[in-house]
Amino acid sequence: MNLRAVQSQRVWLLGRVQAPGVYPLNGPTTLLEALAGAGGTLSFVGQRDIPLSVVSEELADLEHSFIIRNGHMLPVDFDRLLNRGDLSQNIYVMPDDFIFLTPSAAKEVYVFGAVGQPRPVPYTSDLTMVGAIAGAYGTMKDAYERHVAIVRGSLAHPEVTIVDYRDVKRGKIPDIALKPRDIVYVPWSPYRYIEKYIDVILNTFVSSVAINGGSWLVLKQPQQGGVFIPVGSRVTVLPPLPPVQ
Repeated sequence: MNLRAVQSQRVWLLGRVQAPGVYPLNGPTTLLEALAGAGGTLSFVGQRDIPLSVVSEELADLEHSFIIRNGHMLPVDFDRLLNRGDLSQNIYVMPDDFIFLTPSAAKEVYVFGAVGQPRPVPYTSDLTMVGAIAGAYGTMKDAYERHVAIVRGSLAHPEVTIVDYRDVKRGKIPDIALKPRDIVYVPWSPYRYIEKYIDVILNTFVSSVAINGGSWLVLKQPQQGGVFIPVGSRVTVLPPLPPVQ
């Protein structure tokens, strides 16, 4: 699918869909209709004739898929919509919505907030919170280390643990073993309300993933020229950061 940058009414569909791209909105369109317009997710595409190892790399991780509108993640549960047929999740998409179907094969931990380089850190079986933060070049000078959050589970129903990172470094409490797709968030200041804190963490996460996804699309199709910015989603597309040496 070629970029259709001339369209003023458009929606971004990236990740594990058959034809990632920017699609025009020609009228009222539901989320299912938008996904179908991109060929559907890769969760169920051609699995009979493709080796299992290849299929596993192509599957969409619906628990970590999302849609961004006006800079915020919408409360849409892709697993309930696509696997359980819950049409209450089948919202109407709007111009500049950013829809991302996360690859299920991704084995990473995401470190964001007041760290040297917010980034995905490759997952290993012995990865801990301290190791993940070190993989993001450590905390910044003014980071508030007493309220480091570890977010686990689906984006629609996250589980959040607040850890005093300073006590972990001092050996007062044990380090935390991580799992693939955990989010580690180091704040700049103490939080007051857990719901708002979770909202900040998830919106930071999905915006970062969207930026990387948008960068892939721009770099994949250089003939279009320039960098595209979905204004309504408030996602700025930039080249990806270099890997840690």
